Amino acid sequence: MRSPRINIKKARNFFIYFLSILASFFGIALNFVLARFLEAEQFGKLQYLVALATTISQFLILGMNTFLIREAKNEKHNGEIINKCFSLYFIIVLFFLPIIFFVLKHYVLSTYTNTFLAIAITIMSLMMGLNVLITSYFQGSGKLHLSIIFENLIPKFTLLLISIVFIYLNKTQLLQESYIGFYILIYSFVSIPFSIYLFKKINLNFSKEDIKTILFFFGITVTYSLGNNLTKVLQGGLYKDDVVLGTISVAISIVSLVNIFTSVLDNIIRPIFAKQKRENNIQHMIETYRFETRVNMYISMPLFLFFMINPDKFLNVFGNSYLTFPNILIIIAASSLINCVTGSNGILLAMTGKEKWELFNGILYFAVYFICVFAFSWNKVYGLSFALLASQIVVNAAKYLEVWIIYKKQPLDWKSLLTLVIVGIANFIIIYALRYVNVHLILWFAIGVICGISMICLNFFLFSLYRKQDFKTLINLRL
Repeated sequence: MRSPRINIKKARNFFIYFLSILASFFGIALNFVLARFLEAEQFGKLQYLVALATTISQFLILGMNTFLIREAKNEKHNGEIINKCFSLYFIIVLFFLPIIFFVLKHYVLSTYTNTFLAIAITIMSLMMGLNVLITSYFQGSGKLHLSIIFENLIPKFTLLLISIVFIYLNKTQLLQESYIGFYILIYSFVSIPFSIYLFKKINLNFSKEDIKTILFFFGITVTYSLGNNLTKVLQGGLYKDDVVLGTISVAISIVSLVNIFTSVLDNIIRPIFAKQKRENNIQHMIETYRFETRVNMYISMPLFLFFMINPDKFLNVFGNSYLTFPNILIIIAASSLINCVTGSNGILLAMTGKEKWELFNGILYFAVYFICVFAFSWNKVYGLSFALLASQIVVNAAKYLEVWIIYKKQPLDWKSLLTLVIVGIANFIIIYALRYVNVHLILWFAIGVICGISMICLNFFLFSLYRKQDFKTLINLRL
């Protein structure tokens, strides 16, 4: 007879998976609705502003989000870690927000000739930063469900509902003009009450090690963790091509379908890596890394291959205005696939006290990305997408080797690597054959969904050399 605790654990895991899938669905549905009814140029402008605010918020939180995830359960902080991070965040905001507003108004958003927009983006950045700190604290405290609900589920669902109402009333122009305002209101509704509840007192009693760790995480964030948003900002600000920016945004949104599944496991694994390192259980930690890489591969491989082999069909769902540059989706999907099949090596390094290596990787990513931006500057359509691909290839190869060198164990054993090859070949053959199925687009997608689900099941139970082992581990995984 099974223990009630095991059943509760399984129910909790499935609940977290369900919440994450639902939140990601709302986010993708939101982008679909906006992209479909605003067309490429208008959607590109909106994505530029959101990406700009997201990028600024990442600078404001100074790497404290990753620090909170790793350290929230560490007893040495005596429950004061959230007060410390809030205190530091508000000091950073008070100092830098006037500077950010000045730069936005006079340089970044100068072509918009709208002071109100600069104020709105500044406030939006502040609210998004608060939201990330709060939800990171929940995640690190073992309350991943609250992190999912307040970071993605409520904001995305509310924005989706508002967008549908405006579109139904044929007020798309008004939606475009007021979207940033709604974004601020929704994130304020989440961030302000929790800030009041969690922030008890000013406390800046960080140790030198804490400050060094936060700065390392900040270095990691500002270098390669902002790849997608930075690409949107550069495309909108440097090349000023809203149609290409809209296509890039749609491609990133399509590829993020994979995150519906893989991000749940990534978020669960983060504190597990940190715990295993504190217990010096290196072998188990590497086994966890191998397990997560295989599971993410089972799920993501068929999806990425669908995007790469049939880009025109996926872009066509969002409207004809996105069909001009289908290769953008192929390149972005390829860069994400490389990141997935090489494993969660970056998460492993960040969660196990190897911030120096991750900072090096961030600098490497930053260098390769901007060298490629310059090298491909002649190609204003695909240049930034190629820069993303090149930087992913280089930095993931580096991280894989670093994990091998640091822990003196092969990150992916030969059995896992052979499983990757078998899964990749089998999935490619099946998906490539679907390219020649000439039916109505809706029917093609219905067939594709059935095949995709079937392939994920086959990856777990047939193509994998681990058969049912990984599935059993997945449903019994404990945070």
